[in-house]
Amino acid sequence: MDHTPQENIDAVDLLSVEGSKSASAILPPQVFSEKSFHREFDGMNPSCDTHSLAPSDCAQCELTGWSKNLLEHTKPLSSKLSHCDTLAQNLPASSKETEEAFMKLVPVINSTHKHNFGCLLAEVLRECDGQVPLDELFTLLYEKEPPKEATPSDVTVTSSSQNKKGLQLCHLVLDAFKTNGTPQGGFINNPKLSSITFHEVSRTFLAMAIIFACLKEEKDQSLAIPRTVFYKAYYIMCQKLIFKSPCTAGTPSSQQTLILNQSGLGRVMKSAYPNLVAKRLGKRGESKAHYIGIRWKESMMDEETLRLIDLELPKINDHFGLTMISERKHIGHEKTQFNMERPQLNMEKPQLNTEKPQLNTENTATAPEAKGWPLAQKPVYSFIDVSSRYPDFDFSPRFWIETPNSVPQHSEWARDIIENCRSMLGSLEIHLDPVERLYAGVFFKDCFQKATMSIMEKLVGVSASRETFLHFYLAVILLLFPSIIASDKEVSRDSKLHLRHSIKACIHQLEIELAPFPCVNREDLTKFTRILSKLTVLNEMTSCSVKKHYESSILTEMLSDLDRLGQATGSSGRSVSESSCIKGITMAMNAYNIEPFTSSSQPDNIVTMQNVAKTVSHAVKMSTKHVERIKEEANVSTDIPFKVFMAKAEMFHRMMSLYPEIHDLPMIVSIHLVSHFCHEMQNASFQKFGKKDPELCKETFKSWWVFSAMFQEYVTVISEVVGLSQTLDSFDKR
Repeated sequence: MDHTPQENIDAVDLLSVEGSKSASAILPPQVFSEKSFHREFDGMNPSCDTHSLAPSDCAQCELTGWSKNLLEHTKPLSSKLSHCDTLAQNLPASSKETEEAFMKLVPVINSTHKHNFGCLLAEVLRECDGQVPLDELFTLLYEKEPPKEATPSDVTVTSSSQNKKGLQLCHLVLDAFKTNGTPQGGFINNPKLSSITFHEVSRTFLAMAIIFACLKEEKDQSLAIPRTVFYKAYYIMCQKLIFKSPCTAGTPSSQQTLILNQSGLGRVMKSAYPNLVAKRLGKRGESKAHYIGIRWKESMMDEETLRLIDLELPKINDHFGLTMISERKHIGHEKTQFNMERPQLNMEKPQLNTEKPQLNTENTATAPEAKGWPLAQKPVYSFIDVSSRYPDFDFSPRFWIETPNSVPQHSEWARDIIENCRSMLGSLEIHLDPVERLYAGVFFKDCFQKATMSIMEKLVGVSASRETFLHFYLAVILLLFPSIIASDKEVSRDSKLHLRHSIKACIHQLEIELAPFPCVNREDLTKFTRILSKLTVLNEMTSCSVKKHYESSILTEMLSDLDRLGQATGSSGRSVSESSCIKGITMAMNAYNIEPFTSSSQPDNIVTMQNVAKTVSHAVKMSTKHVERIKEEANVSTDIPFKVFMAKAEMFHRMMSLYPEIHDLPMIVSIHLVSHFCHEMQNASFQKFGKKDPELCKETFKSWWVFSAMFQEYVTVISEVVGLSQTLDSFDKR
């Protein structure tokens, strides 16, 4: 397609399509140096100099002590190159070049974590020099079983050795994420990669490749592309790739999760071009965000894409045959139904009188009507699944009576489980004494780390079973719990600080030294360390306090907010808390596509949901009385968020044990309901800003925010503990 220089000038704010040869010179690619990477992310530097080590030493550079001697290296890198995907195997060999390119990236990969992995992907594509075809990268990312044979026409785009090198390099880097950073050929050893889901890596990698394929960075600051226009171009290209490989990316509904939203694409753009400037251009009130000093690569912007960019996203969806039909059903019985069908593309749009190029829709079949979102699956890194329910007895981890100058006592439920775990571990000569000594409440710098690691070393030494490790994880969490959710009067701030530091150090050591061993289930270990991490956050919030002399006023405001929940609204006569409860349960049921009630009758289900709402409303009123008693105390302490949390936590456990309709709800629904209520309370408090004393409003909102975060974190963690306990019960039944 031809564009005159004048046409380019007129369209600079809209498309900035590459035009005349007199345009300013293209900036050279910004080289992502290893040294600058480590300087920017100095907290994640490797513990040794990888340049001074032989390749066989690299895997051990971050391991210490007893774990060094137990690691065995896997296949060398050359053997991994020989197992690249089928598309790369059909091309001329270039393994040596790929090896050299990969070795340059090893130090960067070993320093990558969830906050900077986009920089690594950008460096990979720069190393490939943009020679990775989008359709073949898409296949590499999402094809579960590549075809065994490829015809010459299938590999026309990748006929050069440079393309093969790019695909092979991408394959090796992606393999590091797939294996969660465990040692590969003596080169990669970065457990922090396990915190990055491959789904997020894949869609970020695809977005990064589209950015490099479509855009050129220029010195000419008069060139600009609207941010919304580029997002539409990215969205269009993703839809085209999905249509070319209809069976590659899963179901029609799951295919749309491959596409980032606008803010997500903006973060990827920042990783691709760190120095890119974004400005708002246009008249006041009509300005739009633009990327400055950048333009399209004309070869990627065909006529169809340029026409579609002028449309809004709903019209673009219509062009690709995407429809979403939702039907409102009766509450509690029939869920929202989504029909995402991909009929053959409608290539003739009324507003476009030009003929559109045909997309390759071969082998694309219309998907059957989806029966809800495919989300009824076990959450990642969780001991809870959609069938998990709370027990019908009190599962509190501690007694809720405050005991100054002493660690709170374990509840009977917690004591019974700890004793059961102690008995099971004792049969293998594994004793919990080092961890139990911490129960005195006096913590020093590395107390928990030493106690936990000493037992974990023994478990690894005897190659303990998965069940044994799970018993130990459960015992450790429950032994910690009373010290974690304790007031500053029960456990001092200094002791809490030492405990948190020791737990964090232990998490780091577990991920570095234990994850590589075959007897350690990596998924279970990650669940355990994530729970420990949540406990440190929960413990830190127990020491939050409000300003002095505001204690009574804050409690008065919080009681006013709680009373507002009990007021009836609308013609239904339901209170605010009842309506909010019904809304929260319905949202959770639709989100997870589950039926929480055992009754098959729709009227019975509605009645059951109404009973649940009334029960929750009653529990809110009961907890309000607890807060009133706090206000009546002679000297109200400043740790108001924790005191309100204690009252709500006690009521939560009492409600779960006393009311069958409550503990019959799936755990994930209850967790969502708690989160929904907490957000409602924060919104109610936020609405009062500016209507009363600003400092009082600020402290009240702070109290609600800390309480909400603490309560949600607690419910999540105690649910994981119950799920872990039920997992161990299933072992006993086998």
